[in-house]
Amino acid sequence: MNKEEIVSNDFLFEIEDKIYLITQIFIVILGSSLLLLVFYLYDYSLEKIFDSGRLGRLSVMVGIPGYIYYVLKLLYYVLIQKRKTIKFYPSHILISSNKTLIILKDIKKMYKLKFNFICGKGEHLEGLKKLWIITFFSIPSILLAFLSLYIPYQKISIINLVFINNKDEKFGGIVYDLLSLEEQSKVKEYIQKYLNINIDEIEQRLFLLPAK
Repeated sequence: MNKEEIVSNDFLFEIEDKIYLITQIFIVILGSSLLLLVFYLYDYSLEKIFDSGRLGRLSVMVGIPGYIYYVLKLLYYVLIQKRKTIKFYPSHILISSNKTLIILKDIKKMYKLKFNFICGKGEHLEGLKKLWIITFFSIPSILLAFLSLYIPYQKISIINLVFINNKDEKFGGIVYDLLSLEEQSKVKEYIQKYLNINIDEIEQRLFLLPAK
């Protein structure tokens, strides 16, 4: 579907892309944690970090400016910038923050993932055979993600609506339980009308999609 076709479709409604804010907070918290760890290891001395080698110099010259950039970016979004949105059309859903296009006629199934903050198109973890990845490598990230969610919304989990198309591509980003009752009603009616799927009957899983 090209841009002309997108423009020609009748716009129905939009909701805030709430995962965008969660993601920005996660990046800032992760950066803060890493910087605190580095400063702790080098007795809170910027000079010692810089003199520790190439990695230390990169941390000072690239890492710290990058961290400041994301802090300012988050503040700008919270205080000034217009909120990122998810737009709904009769033929597709457009996640504006990352230009993800969900074509309704290609969707074959939906899931609710309770502990999954993925937005846009991506390969979600599938099946218990990949559970070890989460267990051994992602526990700190999961804890930080929960904190990133709790700060703006005072929740420790979300219900992320995930769409799967005929090519088994996965699309997420609609956090249903963070929407207002009016927005929930609109999304529910939209899914029922254009996908013939009842949101209340969608299978809910924790964070993994079933294996193919």
